[in-house]
Amino acid sequence: MERPEMNRIRSSSTALIGATLLLVSLTGMIGTPMASAKTDPTTHVMTCSRTLSVKPRTYVISCADANSGWSNVTWSSWSTATAVGRGTYYQNDCSPNCAAGKIVKYAATIHLTKVITRASSGKLFSEAVIKYSVNAKTKTLKVSLAN
Repeated sequence: MERPEMNRIRSSSTALIGATLLLVSLTGMIGTPMASAKTDPTTHVMTCSRTLSVKPRTYVISCADANSGWSNVTWSSWSTATAVGRGTYYQNDCSPNCAAGKIVKYAATIHLTKVITRASSGKLFSEAVIKYSVNAKTKTLKVSLAN
């Protein structure tokens, strides 16, 4: 003969497991982010930490030392083929050397292009074209994003 406390414990455990499964299914926590990217038609950028991002406000270009990237970007368009945003491009001036250099910032336009498709991560922008001005002279920098 079972004791009533055991039935209560078993009922509480069953209720807790059921609630957890319901919460997981409602919040979409089952599956991996990379697996869902395969069916996601959105084009992403791959970050230094190998995560996928859409419309990143900040992005580190030089992963090894974080000496260049963009920040405060507002995207005016983001499609499966191209994206355009405005914000700040920053880079280390490496003067007198990169270890002692300072970060300089420029108003910039960022244009993401060259979409590639990877089995593990889906569609990725593989190039950023960054336009900014230094001493009233426009500079254009092409950067590979999906290495």
